[in-house]
Amino acid sequence: MNDQLEVLEQLIPRIAQARIGEQFGEAFQDACQHTQDLIPGIERMERWQLSIHLLKEYWDPDDEREALGALRILQSAGQKIESAQDLNQLSQVRGTATDAKSRVDVVMRDGLRVWQRRINADIGSLGSLGALLSEFGDTRELGHRMTLIAKRGAALASQFPPTSDLVESHRVLLEDAGTIRKDLAAIGAGESVEAFLNALANDEATLDLADDAVLKWIRNRRSDGLFRISLQRFASR
Repeated sequence: MNDQLEVLEQLIPRIAQARIGEQFGEAFQDACQHTQDLIPGIERMERWQLSIHLLKEYWDPDDEREALGALRILQSAGQKIESAQDLNQLSQVRGTATDAKSRVDVVMRDGLRVWQRRINADIGSLGSLGALLSEFGDTRELGHRMTLIAKRGAALASQFPPTSDLVESHRVLLEDAGTIRKDLAAIGAGESVEAFLNALANDEATLDLADDAVLKWIRNRRSDGLFRISLQRFASR
């Protein structure tokens, strides 16, 4: 009996050590799994480097603060995950990684907003203006080209972060938009005409915008009948 007790006394510490080792292994596997779940988001953030220079002037202050705050938290999370060694530290990786994943989502969401803001600034009112110019015989082809550029811009705005091919597509889009604005000026659509047409396309045109240049542009196209003047009554406040 004493011999059996001695064997048991030797086994108990070993069993405890084996259990600790098993727990460490489980915690390690769990930490690895949650770290692996972060990889797709991190890869998307790395791809963002291809287009980050395009967004410098288009950050909204609130989005910028939020994204920078999330990036700082991500940096701290990465350091915690990398330095995790003992059982307690490994058991905290799950929560750290889960929070880090949500921070990646915040950064990518804010980046998408800025990318869309950039595309909208590049395209401006080409879509609505193109639809309007399609109503005139001599500008129908120009209007069609404008609407196509606007559609290309909308397609680009939905893809973030852009791949290298999409960054190149954006560069070509800028060139095409610049060319078409020159073509618009070449048909006599000066600053006041363009302002009037833009306002008209957005249902914001007022009579004071129809200066001599605008009236001449309209009459040259024998399009007086396409325009109607209406009185918009504003409710008293």
